[in-house]
Amino acid sequence: MSNSILLVNPPAEVPRECYDTPDYPAIGIASVAGYLLKNGIECSVIDGKLSRLSVDDTIRQIIGRQPRILGLTAMTHMIVTAHKIAAAVKDQCPETIVVLGGFHGSFLPERTLREFPSFDYIVVGEGEIAFHKFVRAIFDGGDPSAIQGVASRQGQTIRINGRGEIADNLDELGMPAWELFPPARMYPVMSQRGCPFGCNFCSRPYGRKVRRRSVEHVIAEIKRNIEQFGCTTTDFYDETFTVNKKHAAALCNAIIAEGINRKVRFWGYVHANTIDLPTARLLKEANFSSVGFGVESGNPQIMARMKKGVGPEDVLRAARVLREAKL
Repeated sequence: MSNSILLVNPPAEVPRECYDTPDYPAIGIASVAGYLLKNGIECSVIDGKLSRLSVDDTIRQIIGRQPRILGLTAMTHMIVTAHKIAAAVKDQCPETIVVLGGFHGSFLPERTLREFPSFDYIVVGEGEIAFHKFVRAIFDGGDPSAIQGVASRQGQTIRINGRGEIADNLDELGMPAWELFPPARMYPVMSQRGCPFGCNFCSRPYGRKVRRRSVEHVIAEIKRNIEQFGCTTTDFYDETFTVNKKHAAALCNAIIAEGINRKVRFWGYVHANTIDLPTARLLKEANFSSVGFGVESGNPQIMARMKKGVGPEDVLRAARVLREAKL
C-alpha cells in the first residue's frame, strides 16, 4: 500500500436537499487538500456529490485506489452513509486508516466513535493544520492520537484532544485545491471565519472570534479561479460577509478596481444589523446579484429568545435597504 491520501465528499444515497446535488465543489476537503499540497504532500479527492456518483460507485473508486489514509467528511444527515462507505472500504482494504472530518464528528466525537466502529479517528474542528499533522505523524511513525484536534480510541476509552489548531492568519492556509476537482459552475470563497453573534440555534463552527484573510489574498484567489477554472459565479461562504463593513468595502472596491465585477457574479450572507444603504449599493456595484439573510421568525418574542439581536423592525429595515439598492 502506498502513502496515498484520498479525501472524499460522500454522495447522498437518496438526495433530498439542494446541497445533495450541488453545482459547486466541496470547500472543506478542498481547503484541507490545498494545505497539504502547500506543505508538499500529494493527495487526491473524490467529490461524490459534484460528480453525481452513487454510493457503490464511490466505494469502488476508493477501493481501486487503495489509499493509506482515507478522509471522509459528513454532516449529520450524511453520517450513516459515510460510515457505510468506511465499512465497505475497511472490508476490502483493512490497512486503510479512515479519518472523519466535518460538522457531525466535530460536535459529537465521542458518540460518533462509539456508534461507528469503521472510523479510526476524527479531526475535530478546523481540519487543515490538524489533518496535516496527522498525516505527518502516520508517515513518520509518530502517535497521531496525541495531536491537538484528533479524537481516537484507546481501548474502551475515547481520547479527545480538544479542537484542531486554528490559523489566526488565514492567508497561511493557502487556497482550496480546485485543480483536483471536476469543473464546476460555481467556486465558493471564504474571506473570513467566525461570527460574533450569539444566535442560540447556531453551532458556531468557527467560533465567535472573526479571523480575516487579507484582501490581496482573496482577490488573488478569485483571479486564479477565473483564469484557471473559468469561474463566472462565486458565493462567499463567510458566515456574515458584512460583519466588518471596512473589510467588506475593501473587498468590493478591489473587485471593482480589478474589473472582476465584469466577469464574476457574487452572492453572500449578511445580517440585518450589518447592512446599510452605502454598503448595499457597493455590493451591487461589485456585482452581487443578491444576498441572503435569515428571517427565522416574525414573532418578536421568538426572535428575542433566539438571541440573534434583531427584531421584526430590523428585518424590515434591512429588506427596504436591499430593495432600494436593487439587490
